[in-house]
Order: sequence, then structure tokens, then C-alpha cells
Amino acid sequence: MSNLKSVYWIIARIGGFDGVSIQTFEYMKLLNRLGIKVNIVTGLEQTEFGAIDYGQNQRFLVERLSFKHPDSAYLYKNSFADENEDNDNYQKQKIKWEEVFKKHKDEIKKSIEEVLLKEKDIPIFVHNMISLRHMHPAAAVAIKELIEKYPDRVFINFAPDSDWERPERLKRVRHYVKETISSDSADFSKPYNYNNLYHLVLNRNQRKVFKKTYEIPSKKIFEIPDFLDFESPELETLDSPEKDFLDYLAKNCAYIKNGELNYKKCDINEATIFFLCPVRPIRRKKIKASIFFAYHFKINTQKKVAIVLTHPEGDDVDYFNECVSFANNLNLNFIFLGRSLKLSNKEKKKDVWTLNDVYKNMAALNSIGMVTSDSGGWENAINELLRAGIPLLVNPKLESYVPITQSMKINIFGLHLTKCYESIKNLQLKISDTSDARAILDIKKFISWVEEHYTVHSDKRNKLIKHNYTQAYCNLSSESKKPDFLKLLQVITPLNKEIYNPEIKGLHAK
Repeated sequence: MSNLKSVYWIIARIGGFDGVSIQTFEYMKLLNRLGIKVNIVTGLEQTEFGAIDYGQNQRFLVERLSFKHPDSAYLYKNSFADENEDNDNYQKQKIKWEEVFKKHKDEIKKSIEEVLLKEKDIPIFVHNMISLRHMHPAAAVAIKELIEKYPDRVFINFAPDSDWERPERLKRVRHYVKETISSDSADFSKPYNYNNLYHLVLNRNQRKVFKKTYEIPSKKIFEIPDFLDFESPELETLDSPEKDFLDYLAKNCAYIKNGELNYKKCDINEATIFFLCPVRPIRRKKIKASIFFAYHFKINTQKKVAIVLTHPEGDDVDYFNECVSFANNLNLNFIFLGRSLKLSNKEKKKDVWTLNDVYKNMAALNSIGMVTSDSGGWENAINELLRAGIPLLVNPKLESYVPITQSMKINIFGLHLTKCYESIKNLQLKISDTSDARAILDIKKFISWVEEHYTVHSDKRNKLIKHNYTQAYCNLSSESKKPDFLKLLQVITPLNKEIYNPEIKGLHAK
């Protein structure tokens, strides 16, 4: 009888502030508490934000798994159709793409297989790499071939994002690329479906699509939202921000000059209202929408306002520059912390600030969280803001909005953005410029809600954040999600094996 002492976890990159990486570490901590070691198989370690602490776990580096590997970058860039392309060029691109793909895929498969054979019987989690296949075609097919080659090994498709959730992007993918990465020529977005492949999704809509649309057996689908560690069942916040925090914010006010990012010290104080955007500045996160609404709050209330963007800009520099310029043109203070934050500060250095430091201190200021993303299985930012005790606004188009507000009974403001996008595009930046009645109503509702909840330590704000924290602790903490994860482990662990941890082993008792 062998013991389940470890699992494999395959991920394109680890470290940094990307939500996929953050959630990997949350699962790693939970697995470790259950007595299970995690073997991370990754293509890229992002250490510029601080050293990565793997604890008792092990890391295997397969560089070709990285999106930034030259072959990965080539395949992704050349996966999309050019509207003006003639047939001769199309065929040349196809031959070159398939040549690079085969070499890259075979090398990835060989390298991963060597790692997986070190421990032959343990489950293998694959984080986003066989669900969002068009992002890394060679890795997706390499792993698919390993699933086929080892039918007695259990694979888990952890699918926070899937091809079918990116229809506009998938529509632009070349036909031969879709044929290469897909499991069904009649529906290129259909997930892989094998007897030894299980699926872990984040929300009820994803589960419904996997089951109803793609006919994945319900026993093969598990639903667990993104979760975080909560230190206490009760919310604790600072009475006031730490010394030097406001100065740290002020000196990171960003502006674009001659196409280059620069910093200056901006005029902020404890009376300033901070609109906090705790997300990566990529296009689908809709940072401009947050800037747009913050601007409307400023011009309609005559209050001092600042935007705070926490995450690094490396994944979409062009869009980031657009956002900074947009805020600059509106004369809004745009505070950017993405180049200065660290993941941790174990040495307790005075001049080092972490993302959690920012949340903790922003909760002690007049602050509103802005999660204006219009796609994504969940948003780590929502959980982080709830845990910190910061009121937040969320785009209702996010799949997580309904379960959070309805089944979890968490009070967040649903900010409709469709008309706002049109106003930004048409440069209708004042209510008087905006002829659409719905857009005007959305702006006025936003201003009213923010005025009711921005004041730190006010009774209305305190009541809201304490209620939300309690509900988040009961629904989105690692402790609350542990029973669901134990059920998953029960199914994916071969029943003829003794389970290492007694807490898991008890689930198998008849």
C-alpha cells in the first residue's frame, strides 16, 4: 500500500502578482496542511518581486512551459489571422507555424514526462494550460498527449479560464491552429475529455457549461472558487495608516512624458479619496473604466481623488501607458505601485512595502476598491479587498458577481460599464456630454454609493465591511473551502491506496 504524500502542479509561471500564481500558493498551503507536498512544474519564476518561498515543496523548471520562451511567443503571436493575408502567405505561415509547434511540443512533452516519472502514481494538476489552450498551444497538446499516454494516471484540469470564455479572441485564431489544439472539430472550444481527466472550475456557470454544453460527466467536475487565508474569523483594521505610507503613495504618482513613464510627488493626504485598482493593467481588466468613474466623482463632488494601481505592467505595457495617459489628460493623480511592491518582507525592512501592506493601509484611509474586469472565472482582487475590509465595486459581467452577491450574501456594488465604454471612446467625459440616460443614471448611482461608503471608520462603512468580511470568511477562506477540496482528493486518489492524511483517509471509510 502506498501513501499519497505529494501531487504535481503544472503552471506556466510562478511568483509575481498574477492571480493564477497567487491561487497556486493558496492551494499549496492547503495541501501542505493536509500533509501533502506539492511538486511545482513551471516554465518561469518571477523573482523580481522577491524570492519565492516554496517551503517544504519542490520546484522543477521546464523553461519551454513559459509564455515568454521564444517558441511560445512565436506560436502565440502567429496564431491569429491577418485579415489582409493572401493564400500564399497563409500557407507559408502554416508550414512555419507547424514546424515550430512540433519541435516545441515534443520538447515540452519530453521534459514534463521526465519529471512526472519521478513519482509515478500521484495526481497531476494542470493550471490553465489545457483550458486556455490558444495561449500556449504547444504546452496544451504536449500535456494532452501525456494524458493519453498514461491512462492510469489522474490529471486535473484546473480551469479558471477557458477557450470558450474568450470567443472574440478564439474567432481570430487561425483554423489550422484551432484544429491542432482542439478536441472536437465541430466545436473548437470544447474541453478535453478523457476517463483519467477531471475538471476544477471556479463558478456555477463554468460548471454548467462543462456539464450541459460540453457533456462532461458531473462526477468529473468540481467547483471551488478562488480562496485566501484569513488570519481571524473577525475583521481587524488599523486606526490610521502606518507612518510613511502616505508619503510612499505620494512619491509614486506616475505620468507619461515623451512616451516614457516618470514619477512625481503628488498632493495627497488623509482626506483624499483613493480608488484602488488591485489588478494587472491588461485590457480585459478595464482600468480606464475605473479612471472614468473616479473622474466623474471628482468633478461632481469637488473632492480630492487619486487612482491607485497596484500590479506590474509587464503583461500589457501599451495598455498600461494608455491608462496612465488617460488619467494624466483628466488631471487625475495616478499612483502606480507595480514597480515598487514586493511579495513579502520577512526581513521587516522599513522601505519595503508588500501588496498586503497596501491593502492594510488603504483600509485605514478613505478608499473604494474597483474591480471593473469584464471577464474571468473569479477575481482574486475581490477576495483580497473583502479580507482587507475595503468597500468595493464590481462589474456584474464577472461570473463571480452572482454567487458572491446572491448565495454568499456579500454586499458589493454592481457597476454597469457598457455605456461607460462608449463614453470613453467618444470622449464624453462630462455628464452634460453624455446623452444616454442609462449612462447618466449609472454615473449618478456610482457617485451616491461612493459618498455613502468612502469615509473610513464611519458607521455605514464599518457595518458594510464587517458584514462582508464575515461572509467572505465563511465562503471564501481556505478553511471554508477545505471540505470541498477534500471531496476532490477523495475522488482523484486511487481507492486501492491508503491516504496519507487521516483527515482525507476518513472520507474513504464506508
